[in-house]
Amino acid sequence: MAAHDVCNGRMTPGDFIMINAYFMQLAGPLFNMGTFMREVQQTQIDVEDLFNMFNIEPKVKESPNAVDFEYRGGAIEFKGVSFSH
Repeated sequence: MAAHDVCNGRMTPGDFIMINAYFMQLAGPLFNMGTFMREVQQTQIDVEDLFNMFNIEPKVKESPNAVDFEYRGGAIEFKGVSFSH
């Protein structure tokens, strides 16, 4: 509409640039607020999923006569491992 007004002589090109600058200053924060709100919603969903996971009964139960794990040393060695891009 502003470009139409410039073509019809009701606005100057400077007015058009000023309107665009105002719009850009308004649109940036609104976009960021929308992104923030989506993040808040996703976080709420994730927290709800986490609480639901706490209520799940495990399928594998520990044996009543289970022995505690005792670390006796050891090492992890990678042989023949390569990477290319």
